[in-house]
Amino acid sequence: MLSQIDGDYHMLNEKDLINLELCTIDGFIRQLTAQEGSFLHLVRPDELLASTQIAMEKDYLDELYKNASERLDKLMLTEANTN
Repeated sequence: MLSQIDGDYHMLNEKDLINLELCTIDGFIRQLTAQEGSFLHLVRPDELLASTQIAMEKDYLDELYKNASERLDKLMLTEANTN
């Protein structure tokens, strides 16, 4: 994971950061999935059901994952074309 450029060490390059983002998003999705059926939640008339809130959050995370995957694909394609 360490990249060396002219003797300087950088902790994460762009590809590593995107991979970290993908892993983080995937972890959040898995956590939400695990929580979906594991709680009791009383809902006020003006609130969404917890399951609806979780579904909305998972949709949002799925979109973030898709965007990060596309960025990673573009980066890898660029790297392949420059090598």
